[in-house]
Amino acid sequence: MPFFVIMAIFFTKYVFAVMNALDSNTATGSPFVAVLSLAYGCFSGYFSSRAVNLLSKSRIASVAA
Repeated sequence: MPFFVIMAIFFTKYVFAVMNALDSNTATGSPFVAVLSLAYGCFSGYFSSRAVNLLSKSRIASVAA
């Protein structure tokens, strides 16, 4: 699963860079920026929640040992 999330981040950044390079007015529009911000926020939330989950599991394992 992390591989697909990393690839999604890459493709999101790639699409944004291509749109900026082509000087597209869409890339600077409010709806596109809002969707892009939402996507980056979801990616960050995924990795943050995964880190918190792994930390809690390691603490439980260290207490049990």
